[in-house]
Amino acid sequence: MTKLHLIELKGLPATNTKGSRLKITSQRSGKSVTLPLDYSYATYAEQCEAFLISKGFNIIGYSLDGARNYIISDSLFADVK
Repeated sequence: MTKLHLIELKGLPATNTKGSRLKITSQRSGKSVTLPLDYSYATYAEQCEAFLISKGFNIIGYSLDGARNYIISDSLFADVK
């Protein structure tokens, strides 16, 4: 069986002091990174995918689980930070 790295994507709404943001959390390590929302992307999942690829992740899929969004990677030891 192939081992995969599950990465949760979460949109964070704007506050009084911060604009809209994205939170990317590794379900393997628990580490997360928060990015400002880049409106040049059509969806926040596209922005997250571009960020993860820049960090060396090999993206192999995308999944939805109710209100949660996930990117699936076979890069087990890549770090989101």
